[in-house]
Amino acid sequence: MAGPPSNPQSSGAMVAAQIVLAGAASTDIDAECAAIKASFDPPIVTGSHSSVAAANKASGSGCQAEHAVPASNFHESGRSGPRIEGASGYNTGDAFCWNAFDNQSAATEHKVLTDAMKQFSESLGGQNATLEQWMDQYQKKAEECLASESESRSDKAEQRSRLPGKTKEEREALAKKEAACLRIEMERAFAAMDPPVSPSTPLRNGLTQGPPPPSAPAGGSGVPSVGV
Repeated sequence: MAGPPSNPQSSGAMVAAQIVLAGAASTDIDAECAAIKASFDPPIVTGSHSSVAAANKASGSGCQAEHAVPASNFHESGRSGPRIEGASGYNTGDAFCWNAFDNQSAATEHKVLTDAMKQFSESLGGQNATLEQWMDQYQKKAEECLASESESRSDKAEQRSRLPGKTKEEREALAKKEAACLRIEMERAFAAMDPPVSPSTPLRNGLTQGPPPPSAPAGGSGVPSVGV
């Protein structure tokens, strides 16, 4: 079985994300993240899959609810049904998401992020990276996506920045901060599941149709050494 849940407030990634946002003096990360989300066009919306999907429908933005860490990684097969060991608290409909444009069409935010996660899955060579390693990769790719000018952001299919009117330096700085906000919310969401999904939990390579991770041997952690 996976080890006990880590406290996201004490994780190295959480601390690093907080420093990116405002440094040690900040006492209101949530307020800062709300302001950063509002800087984007359309504004970043986060929450459960169902709540983000509802917000997307109400706004008419053309966005879909993008799972931060692929939902298929937590199931023995597909995106529903039995969960892998250590992820019994995961539910695809309630899992953390944000609004990325479109439905896997070429050059859209959703497709760019899915392809990036598939490439990471392929790079593992059949090994099973942990939830923490997947969150590391997702944070990095979300930052790149949000800073880019080469993704489609609306149903007009034009490729544009999600931060119109900003310089390259301003886009990169805001994208880095928003990716840090997403990381903080990801960690909180996994820690709040019942039971929590530990950052040390090995995940399935769902996007490459991999098998469930092997169960931990008696007295072991079940966490392989993955060179990522």
